[in-house]
Amino acid sequence: MRDKTVTPDLVGRRGWRPVGLREEGFTLVELMAAVAVFGILISIAVPGVLRSMDTMECKQNAESLGGRLRLARAQALSSFSDVVVYFNRDGLGTYTVHLDNGGGTGIPGDADFDPASKNNGVVDEGETISPPIALPERTVFGYVPGAMTSGGAYLDKAISFDGTPPRLTFRADGTCEDDGWVCVMPLEDFLEQDPGRDYVVEVTSTTGEVRTLRAVH
Repeated sequence: MRDKTVTPDLVGRRGWRPVGLREEGFTLVELMAAVAVFGILISIAVPGVLRSMDTMECKQNAESLGGRLRLARAQALSSFSDVVVYFNRDGLGTYTVHLDNGGGTGIPGDADFDPASKNNGVVDEGETISPPIALPERTVFGYVPGAMTSGGAYLDKAISFDGTPPRLTFRADGTCEDDGWVCVMPLEDFLEQDPGRDYVVEVTSTTGEVRTLRAVH
């Protein structure tokens, strides 16, 4: 005889689910734990990423200065005149470029040309000098004692060129007066004297070659 016992419809009963199975999603505790782990990872990674970005920015700033010095040398060659780069002429972390050609086109016969003013290292009337070019924000001319150039010379100042203010003169043949360097680094590192992100723009007198290199420590 067939069993007519009624079996409760457990599958259809509201709120019931098979043992060992769970609904999709996360509990609040699990979400909080995931957020905490993510926060820890971010706190570890972000400082390193930011420092790496600052290092790249400082390198670009130094290379930009090096590129501007190469342009000054090229201008000296093309104009057959001295081109003088003054550093910190206004004491505000800037540099300016002066075409010391005697005024006008720098060619005899030009009404604005004065041969006595040509290549005399003075900004005379009629000569061209650029507006001050500022280093990017949070970047300074600075160095860390103990740092060296690529040739092993110890840095004892941020700008090695003589003069008040310091100046680098490219001659009409592309050479310059003396070997030297300009050090560029983040303001934060300069204040803390923290090495590692300082760069040196080196200039060779006999060729006028300009190189941008990381300071040696």
